[in-house]
Amino acid sequence: NTCGRTGKWNSHFRFFSSTAITSRKMNHNGDNLLGQTNDNINDVAIVGGGLAGLSAAYHLLEKTATNKNEEDSDPLHLTVFDNAPVGTGGASSVAGGLLHPFSPRGKLIHLGIEGLEATNHLLSVASQFEPKCILRDQMYRLALTEQHEQQLRETALKFPQHCDWLDTHDMNLVCHTTESRGGLRFKSGKVIHVPTYLQGLWKACQELSSKSGGDIEWVLLQQEEEQQEEPSSPPPQTQEEWKTLLRSFDTVILSAGAGLLQNQLVTSESAERSDWPVQLVRGQSVELKVPTTATETTPCYEAVLCGKYATPLLDSTKMLIGATHEFQPEAMPVEEVVKDLRERSYSLAPWLWNDGDVDTVTHGWRVQSNRGPKGRIPILGRVPRSTAIHDNAWIFTGLSSRGLIHHGLYGDILTDAILTNDEEGMFTSHDHLQWWKK
Repeated sequence: NTCGRTGKWNSHFRFFSSTAITSRKMNHNGDNLLGQTNDNINDVAIVGGGLAGLSAAYHLLEKTATNKNEEDSDPLHLTVFDNAPVGTGGASSVAGGLLHPFSPRGKLIHLGIEGLEATNHLLSVASQFEPKCILRDQMYRLALTEQHEQQLRETALKFPQHCDWLDTHDMNLVCHTTESRGGLRFKSGKVIHVPTYLQGLWKACQELSSKSGGDIEWVLLQQEEEQQEEPSSPPPQTQEEWKTLLRSFDTVILSAGAGLLQNQLVTSESAERSDWPVQLVRGQSVELKVPTTATETTPCYEAVLCGKYATPLLDSTKMLIGATHEFQPEAMPVEEVVKDLRERSYSLAPWLWNDGDVDTVTHGWRVQSNRGPKGRIPILGRVPRSTAIHDNAWIFTGLSSRGLIHHGLYGDILTDAILTNDEEGMFTSHDHLQWWKK
């Protein structure tokens, strides 16, 4: 099992060893590959294997696989570095999994339709390996005020191909609420179990790599002692250690989310986090055991949104309520998390809060980019040389709360720029992506 925490590890999944990395990444003459140009990328390191990292990995493999028969084209060697097995670490592993292109007020978000199409493409390949990653093919947004009802009714009229309006009776019947004024059914939306989706996308990457004659591996930077089946090295702790680890790759993509800032991967040792136009946000969510009395009358639980969300999980006996938005270094205590989420989400699932039992509180950090005219846009592009840990380092982070809708689209855009060595062209085609460099 390439994704579990225990059991045997296959050749695509191993523990970190700095000696093995360094020795494998030399060409036949023993020369370092750092000076290689982007028109012949061979060895790529991706730091962070969540939504951003695996989107970049798949798009690189998909685009380079078409060149496998060219005489001057070498297969792609791709290494993903992460602290945890696929789908078990970082913010991506605890995401709510709600895929739709609309804001809370029913407005179409920037590149929402394009993002939906790009994510659906990745879902189609991932679900071939992990079909259970798609939990529902619709979700519901409640209207609780007169103003919100008017906004959502307008959305239904404007985007009939993506959503339709349900009156109070129908919405309360479907979602088992008692306070709504009706709401939207997002019929083009999906509820995704993100950890399972990431496992499926990783397997799709493995297949693409195998077909093109390249290789791909997942390197665990941290592991418990009982997991070690081969000699391991301490994970890099400083910028200099990261530079030593990554210098033998010709291209590096930094996509580790909060870890990029927490581990000083994109800032100098003396720089402050405020140098980057982002914030670190902790989110905690509550998994509730479905009440047995409700199981008999509500066999299929739907995802419901209104400020917070209540969504089904892969384990059909549980629902997820999320999430807090915490900016303080110290985490909110579990009791306060439960109290806060109950107050803010009770109208979404009163039956669950009344009769369900708290099972688990999950948490994760995410990078939230500063808000601009087009909402929160991720940080995409080449890392400035003054803060880079590699001469050809690119960054893909700051997806904020829109990781699921935007990771496919922006992974596609970024890998085009990497393969053509043309950041300027990316900014010309997508001017809004320059925001963080201005």
